[in-house]
Amino acid sequence: MKKKLFILFTIFGLIILLSSCAKKNYTLKMLYEDGSVYKEVVDVEGTNVNLPELTKEGHEFLGWFKNDEKVESIELSENTEVYAKFEINKYSYKFYVGEELYFEETLDYNSSINYPSNPEKEGNAENSYVFKGWDNDATTLKKDEVFHALFEEVKNTYTYTFFDDQGNVILSETKEYGSVINYPSNLTKEETDQYRYEFLGWSSSDEVLTSNIEFRPVFEEIIKKYTYKFVLDDGTVIAEKTVPYGTMPLVPTDVTKESDGNYVYSFVGWDKKVEVVTKDVVYTAVFEKQELTLEGMKLSIMGDSISTFYAEGSVMNSYYSGTNTFYYPIYSSTIKTVELTWWYQLLNNTKMNLGINNSWSGSCASGSIPSAGVNDSRINTLNENGKSDIVIIYLGTNDLASGVSTQVFMNAINTMVTKIKALGINHIFVTTLGYTNYTGSKYSEEVRLEYNAEIRKYVEKENLGLIPLDEYVINDNYMIYLGDYLHYNAKGAKLLSKIAEKSIKEYFGLEFNEEIEVEHKELLPEGILGYATATADSNFWGKYATDVFFATSSFTNPQFSTRIEIKKSSDGYYYVSRILKSGESAPYDCDYVLVISDSHEKKGEILLDLENVVVGSIVEFDESLTLPLKLTFKEGSEIVTPNPDPDPKPEEPDNKVEGQLHIGAYNTGVWTLYETTVMAYSHESIDKASTFINFSVIKISKVDEEGTYKIVDLKPVGEKLDFAECDYYILIFSTLEEQSYYNNALIEREVIVHGDITTGNANIEFK
Repeated sequence: MKKKLFILFTIFGLIILLSSCAKKNYTLKMLYEDGSVYKEVVDVEGTNVNLPELTKEGHEFLGWFKNDEKVESIELSENTEVYAKFEINKYSYKFYVGEELYFEETLDYNSSINYPSNPEKEGNAENSYVFKGWDNDATTLKKDEVFHALFEEVKNTYTYTFFDDQGNVILSETKEYGSVINYPSNLTKEETDQYRYEFLGWSSSDEVLTSNIEFRPVFEEIIKKYTYKFVLDDGTVIAEKTVPYGTMPLVPTDVTKESDGNYVYSFVGWDKKVEVVTKDVVYTAVFEKQELTLEGMKLSIMGDSISTFYAEGSVMNSYYSGTNTFYYPIYSSTIKTVELTWWYQLLNNTKMNLGINNSWSGSCASGSIPSAGVNDSRINTLNENGKSDIVIIYLGTNDLASGVSTQVFMNAINTMVTKIKALGINHIFVTTLGYTNYTGSKYSEEVRLEYNAEIRKYVEKENLGLIPLDEYVINDNYMIYLGDYLHYNAKGAKLLSKIAEKSIKEYFGLEFNEEIEVEHKELLPEGILGYATATADSNFWGKYATDVFFATSSFTNPQFSTRIEIKKSSDGYYYVSRILKSGESAPYDCDYVLVISDSHEKKGEILLDLENVVVGSIVEFDESLTLPLKLTFKEGSEIVTPNPDPDPKPEEPDNKVEGQLHIGAYNTGVWTLYETTVMAYSHESIDKASTFINFSVIKISKVDEEGTYKIVDLKPVGEKLDFAECDYYILIFSTLEEQSYYNNALIEREVIVHGDITTGNANIEFK
């Protein structure tokens, strides 16, 4: 058995040995990625083959791969193929301009290098830079590359140019930076009528060239001078002056030619228009030859309300045609037609023609407002109807009432005369101011006398005409000729026209054959205060404007009249117990009353006769009351014991405070309390049919709920009140001492009301 097993194992071993001696050979192919053969290895089964490391320019070897599996060695057990894998390298290239990266890119190995556009390098004033290329000429990318820009430095060139004053090029050169600039010789510039020119240099003083530059000549402009002359028609020089070009000649204002006895010569202007001086020039006076007569001459007036008249249908009216307020005929009881005005009578008596009656109610000679006499818009109207031969300046009343100083007033008169003469009008008359005892506003008798004195000096100096009203209207007759202390009545207008006619004729050397009759107040016997003659005692309203009434105290009480109440004393004498002025209203307390209407044509004369009559004066008359009834007023007697104060003033209010304006009445008393206290009226209650011309008015309106007001408007005495919206009108009569508050009032000034103004017993404080 053992022998059999041995034999079997031996046989099996031999089989194995024989089997090992029969191993196969296999092939290993090593391929590139593109399939080309790198190497083939043939070896017996079981052989382990190590795979080699490969290299490829511009690539990184990733290894050998069998069926996408990376292997490092192969044990031969079959024919096998392995593939070598490579990854291409990437490289960067950079372009620099100076230290600044200009362009960069990263590409695969052996890619073409993309060159950027040519760079620029900023230069300076002296040099510029021209690109010459790069410091590296590589074209394909086989490694990281760096390129630096190469520049060539080039010196800059500039141009300097010289121009003349007309802009023409006189020299131009282009040179390198830093070159010396060559200046041309000094230039000249052609003179004009107005200027000659002195060369001062060039617009720049650069000496070396650092930029493009233009040089323009600089000239000093020196104005040329010329001579103007004003000569009479016989060649006599009356004014000569050398002045700079463009100067307006100072035109002589006293150009006259003496009358030869048969003719008068009126200066009408110059032989050419007076213009600014542009060359040597001579102006020759031109005169108009006229027979020595006023007939046909053209008269114009520069006046205020004393010379106004406006009425629909009137044959003549003042220039402003109702635009402004007019005294005549609205407020005059005696001048209701234009034929009764002083200026119409003057024209009619002399057969002169009216040029322009440039009269503006309330106007002054001075000031800057449109109504001022010095205003060009007023003066330039004088020749609208043809050149005026004569101009009468009759202004000053409102200047005086406005507190204008004598110097300011006379400056205005001088300005007016200068401007009027510039229109070619040389016969100018200035009117003095007649007497009045008006005391309203800032009117001053002392300043009136100053005005008149300076007017006389000025008229003589300037060879003007003078209309001397102050020689005729004086303190003992002014009420005969005035209707309201300022404006003339019909009798006064007639007198004024004769004074003006006499003055004008004497100025021209013409005869004035009349005697100007001037009425004066009669001298009264000693002890006599005045006389009055009553002409009616009934038919009151039918004769109100024409008669003086004397009646019992049951007679109607007309508010707009002067009333003298007369009582009989216990001793049998009649005496004046009270005098009620126009506007006052109170029940009669007397036996008889004498009534002089404001509308009476001779009211002024009558009141002038009675101006010395006072309460307590004795009155004598025929007790039969036969009309006409003459009343004689005498000085009072100890026998007569009238009420010593028949019209006592109201007691001073309890809350009157010094330094504050006291309001003594509210919405009442305008015709009864106006001479004794300051009144306040609301906008709703004030009488808008009245003018309140004898009051100064302070308008106030409330600005907050704390009782603070402000002044919104002011109206002086002598002007009409407009009724523009406000809370309260503060009325101060012209004779009240409280006018000082008005004089110091300013629009927009803050006002505090102490107390309730509607009680008629309050104070207002100006802040």
